[in-house]
Amino acid sequence: MKTPFDAVISAIAAARYHNHRLEAHSDLVSDGIIADLRAQCATIRDDLASGIVRI
Repeated sequence: MKTPFDAVISAIAAARYHNHRLEAHSDLVSDGIIADLRAQCATIRDDLASGIVRI
């Protein structure tokens, strides 16, 4: 089963460590959430495409 955080886990594995106190932590987590919302919610996807919502 694929989850929104698969990319987060892959990035941590590639870096071979993860520091939750760095900004990269919030970036990875928020990117995973946005990717999941984009994939699952047409309204968010349309808003992102039109620029109403910016990331």
